[in-house]
Amino acid sequence: MWLPFCRIYDRKENCVRKYDFISALAKETAAEVVKNREEWMRYLTTAARLYKYPFREQLLIYAQRPDATACASIELWNERMHCWVNKGAKGIALLDEDDAHGKRLKYVFDVSDVHAARRIGRYPELWKLHEEHKEDVIKRLEQTYGATDDKKLFEERLMEIAERITADYYEELLPDLQYMIEGSFLEGLDEQNVGIRLRKTLSDSISFTLLSACGADMQEYGSEFAFDFIHEFNSMDTLAVLGDAANELAKPVLLEIGRTIRAYNRSHEQEQSQNLTQKGLANTSEIDYNALKRESESGHEEYIDNNQNSVERGNDNESDLRTEWGLSDPDITGGHSAGGSSNEIRDDEGELSEGEPQGRVLSVSSEWQTERASADHTEAGRAADGAVDITDGGRRGSDRTAQGSRSDALGGEDEQHSEQSRAEEVVLSELVYSL
Repeated sequence: MWLPFCRIYDRKENCVRKYDFISALAKETAAEVVKNREEWMRYLTTAARLYKYPFREQLLIYAQRPDATACASIELWNERMHCWVNKGAKGIALLDEDDAHGKRLKYVFDVSDVHAARRIGRYPELWKLHEEHKEDVIKRLEQTYGATDDKKLFEERLMEIAERITADYYEELLPDLQYMIEGSFLEGLDEQNVGIRLRKTLSDSISFTLLSACGADMQEYGSEFAFDFIHEFNSMDTLAVLGDAANELAKPVLLEIGRTIRAYNRSHEQEQSQNLTQKGLANTSEIDYNALKRESESGHEEYIDNNQNSVERGNDNESDLRTEWGLSDPDITGGHSAGGSSNEIRDDEGELSEGEPQGRVLSVSSEWQTERASADHTEAGRAADGAVDITDGGRRGSDRTAQGSRSDALGGEDEQHSEQSRAEEVVLSELVYSL
């Protein structure tokens, strides 16, 4: 009965001790970062990467993981990003100030502590400013914060925007700071001097955050920020006013920069994709055009050769064939008979499209002749086992003409065409020639 209760009690005590330890760590870190300008700039470098977090959580992340780049709770990693925390990874403890049940801690994990699930996992899209982004970024910021000096460098124009933002808001923050100065080095100063310190330190903090997040060379621009008054914000309350203001005023600028960079990258990627597609289509069209051109040239030459062959055959052999087989000898002029009447084949030809070239018909004749030539070639016939068939040698057919060298598997009788088949072949040839 008492064992479970003791365990619960011990667990609560352990949580309270951890909460108190993290709370003390936050105060110690606050005192550490305001010791000098170098410590404050080191903190701002981490805060620039984690600008979506409030100041107190930025401070604790800096205390535990100053090299963190993108932090999230385990629920967000699992449910939205489909990433799993690495075994043995240690969470970053933060104060859960929204908890209604008392002192509790919440934990976040850096992107270096997780791995993406196969096929569905994804890492956060962290933007990075490059030279090609600067023009679009500064134009976008000027639409919100006003024009800047276009003769200055990009980094100098960012600092100009930071000074303008500070001038617009520091007076609203001044009453809150004056209410918190007790126990700090600001105590005893009049309102004007407190205002000067707040404005200068806030402007430099915003500028440094923007430049650091945009990847500027801080060794070159670091000398621009003296942070002469940072050590006077040496209480947690006064530093919270400064830190919250610097974070809340820099955050919308960084969000706008990130959106502009992502929009530029998407537009550039789409443009590249379209260029590659158009280039591919152009190459395909050029290849198709060259292929059609070669085919057209080849077909033209074939048409000429076939036409010449058909004319030669018509002039030399046609009269002899007609006389030998007792056929009438029509006068072939322009594709019509001597009497000017059309036969049935010519009537069917009239139904074809007018643009149909004659070369296609002649090509059919050529292909038919090619098939015949390869059938009569001495190397064409082979047995079923792959061996070359043996020809008849000196044997002759019944009409004393040499037999073709065909395979014995086609039959034992003579394979020469009869007179009727030869007559039909001549008539078919005549019709082809006339077309």
